[in-house]
Amino acid sequence: MIAKARVLRSSNGIAEVNILRGAACGETCGKACGTCGLKVMKTKATDSFGVKEDDFVEIESDSKKIIGLAFILYIIPLITGVLGYFLGEFIKKSEDFGALFALIFFIIGFIPAVIANKKNNVSYRIIRVIADERA
Repeated sequence: MIAKARVLRSSNGIAEVNILRGAACGETCGKACGTCGLKVMKTKATDSFGVKEDDFVEIESDSKKIIGLAFILYIIPLITGVLGYFLGEFIKKSEDFGALFALIFFIIGFIPAVIANKKNNVSYRIIRVIADERA
């Protein structure tokens, strides 16, 4: 994944940056981004360019890790919820019990996402300094 970022500070080969995350509408909604403006995420990136504060840069992260985290967050709870429903249905032969188990297992399915979020081992590196912030 490649994203634009603004450097907040940099020292010893590590830059603290704000990743400029685009809005879901793609900033073309015509609302002057008053309701869907750019969102930022603060993180650290490996700096091999010697960037300075307020420089705009492109950063890159490992797409496999991002996709893996998305799978953990979105797919695993869905799978555990469905399995919970069938397990509850099998145990009591009742839709109500199946629905209860589905809810419980759906919530349990978020535990790996919480653990992965705490480990958050996605690393970023600066791949290019952008000369013009509108680039």
